[in-house]
Amino acid sequence: MSNPEFWDKFWPVFTSSIISGVIFTIIIGAIISYVRRPRVKICLSISTSVKGHRLNFFAVNTGKAGLMPNEMQWSVYFPRRIEPQKSFVRPEGVMSGILSIGSSSFNYFKGFNNKPVLAGDSLQLIHILVDVNEYKIDNSNGALPEKVIEDMTIHYGDFELIDEAKYYYSLTTSRGIKKYEKFFWGYFKKKNSIKTFGFVDRPVFEIKDVEI
Repeated sequence: MSNPEFWDKFWPVFTSSIISGVIFTIIIGAIISYVRRPRVKICLSISTSVKGHRLNFFAVNTGKAGLMPNEMQWSVYFPRRIEPQKSFVRPEGVMSGILSIGSSSFNYFKGFNNKPVLAGDSLQLIHILVDVNEYKIDNSNGALPEKVIEDMTIHYGDFELIDEAKYYYSLTTSRGIKKYEKFFWGYFKKKNSIKTFGFVDRPVFEIKDVEI
C-alpha cells in the first residue's frame, strides 16, 4: 500500500467518485422536490338562486404534497360589474378591494387557507353572493320615451353573462409566488400581472375551470 503509483491513481478516482455522488444526490433531490410538491389552482363554481348569483371559489391540489393551514395566500379577482351584495359579510381574515388587471377594473378578495389542502383534494376558499349591475341612461327629467330608454340600456347579461366573465387568481405559498411555467411553450402564453401594495409584481392566472 506504500506504492506511490497506487495512490497517484487512487486519489483522482476517489475524488471524482465523491464529486459525482454529490452531484447525483443534488440532482435526484431536486427532481424529487419538484415532483413531490403541491400543484394548486383555483376553480370556480357558479350557482344561482332566488337570492342571486353565488361565486364559489375552490383550491384544487393536483400535486403530490399537501399544504397545511395558513401555508397558502390566495387572491381571486372578478369584474367590477359583478358586485358583492350589500348583505354579504366578508369572512374574518379576508381582505377585499378594487384594482386593475390590464385596462379593466376588478374586485378582489384575499385570504389564507384555514384548513389543509391535501394532495388530490380540494378546499372551498370563499363563497360570495353577488349582483350583476347594468348601465342605465339617466332619464330623470323625462325627456326620452321609456321605449328609447329600454333600447339604449346596456344590460350586463346581454353582452357578458356572469358565467362568461373573466375571473383570475394568484397564489403564494412557502415556496414562493405561483409563476408562469418557464418551459418553451410557456413563452407563448398571454401573461397578466398586477402591482400589489408593497410593490410586488404578482402574476395572475385566468380561472379556466368554471362549473355552472
